[in-house]
Amino acid sequence: MARVSVPAFADQLTQIMPEIMKGFARKMTALKGTTSLPQFLVMEYLHRSGPVNMKSLAKYMGGATAAVTGIIARLVSQG
Repeated sequence: MARVSVPAFADQLTQIMPEIMKGFARKMTALKGTTSLPQFLVMEYLHRSGPVNMKSLAKYMGGATAAVTGIIARLVSQG
């Protein structure tokens, strides 16, 4: 893979970001009213990564394991 300068990468990201946001909005609309953004992010991470421990999940979310435990508990209670 060729190296890209930071300004060139930023330009590329700026070009694709609208498509990323549209895809994200479509997924959130499908889950509207039933799933919070943190719950959605946890489910996406687990979908991509498979089973992980709470410490890894908390690191990904940038929070404490207790907070992630609460998110997981709400997801489980929602089925």
